[in-house]
Amino acid sequence: IKQNTSRSDYLQLATFYENIAAVYQRLGRYKKAYAFYTKALEIHRRNYATSHSHMPDLYNNLGSTCDSLADYS
Repeated sequence: IKQNTSRSDYLQLATFYENIAAVYQRLGRYKKAYAFYTKALEIHRRNYATSHSHMPDLYNNLGSTCDSLADYS
């Protein structure tokens, strides 16, 4: 069975992942937040140009999470 998934479905999923990540970040569960921000980033990279206006916010959130984890790599 082939499942058709539209681009907008993927982008909605990415937004969902970002929202879940934000909740985990507020709860101090930075590893979980990082995992969900990374999933969102993967979807956005496949669907947006790297210069898309949404990307800086996502990178900022991911960077903030890395800072909280003291992961500077």
